[in-house]
Amino acid sequence: LCSALSVGNGIVLKELSNPASIHVDDQKAFIVEGTTVYIYALKTGALQDVFGQKGEGPADFSRFVGCISEIDNQLVINSFGKLSFFSKAGRFIKSKRTISGIPVFNVLPIKHKYVGITTAFKSLMTVSLNVNIYKDDFSLERTIFRLPQMEQGKMHILNSLFIANSFQVYQDKIYILNNTHDRIDILDENGRCLGSFLHRLKKIEFTEKHKQLFLDSMPKEYRARRKQMIKHLIIPKYFPIINRIDITGNYIYLHGWKKAKDSLSHFIRCFNLKGIFLYDFDIRSDSHFSTRQAPMAIYKQILYLLKENQNENWTLHAIPLKRNES
Repeated sequence: LCSALSVGNGIVLKELSNPASIHVDDQKAFIVEGTTVYIYALKTGALQDVFGQKGEGPADFSRFVGCISEIDNQLVINSFGKLSFFSKAGRFIKSKRTISGIPVFNVLPIKHKYVGITTAFKSLMTVSLNVNIYKDDFSLERTIFRLPQMEQGKMHILNSLFIANSFQVYQDKIYILNNTHDRIDILDENGRCLGSFLHRLKKIEFTEKHKQLFLDSMPKEYRARRKQMIKHLIIPKYFPIINRIDITGNYIYLHGWKKAKDSLSHFIRCFNLKGIFLYDFDIRSDSHFSTRQAPMAIYKQILYLLKENQNENWTLHAIPLKRNES
């Protein structure tokens, strides 16, 4: 790694103002912002290329771009109602509409099918978010996980922190964060359970102080309407124990919070693919949890993290994931 790409200073990526997600390979960092994908040299931070635009054409992105991943050496990019495939040079390959009655989000391919998240209306007053398996034509095959129901017009104060990263597809298996039962469920492409393992983490109480920190971290455009928004928030009793799952290089990485003096710190718990615990790693950070997760990706046991500094510039940091000595 280049010495500039480190935990402390990082590399300033001056083109960015509000990045949403990042994907990394041996040479490049692919960063999504709005309907644009920036390609940077991983070691130097030099901008190599830019692609993507808002529109309805085959190669365009609709409204906004969400998560970005990789399969068969192709970039897989989610936007509103569409899944797009590009080469790593930014050349358009194909796209597919991801509409199954209503749009499907955070779609990942698995063999000849897809896994994604959608909203399910249980009644005029209740709604839930479901993780589903879809056929190739995006007709619903089956629901494999349901988040707790909530009243329409309400927003669970922490759902946005982990729903986008609540499952992963790796080696033709689906891994789901089951925070209800404190475990990781493993399913095949048909939704058949292959097994599960416990992550053995303790719940952390969500206090009034945490609520205030959450509200203070809201984007500037929402702060003026904070009093009105509070009426529509669902305040949880506990934090979601795990808020993100990454699987790469035959390791499973679970992201969560732990108590650190008077605040919370971000840590990563590592398992092998058999669910055997390997180690914990603490992320040294001077920031509290907020209304959004910092864009991050793990590649070859290195955490690549985007952070906004005091000058409102976004910087890319590379943090080697090593076993805690304690």
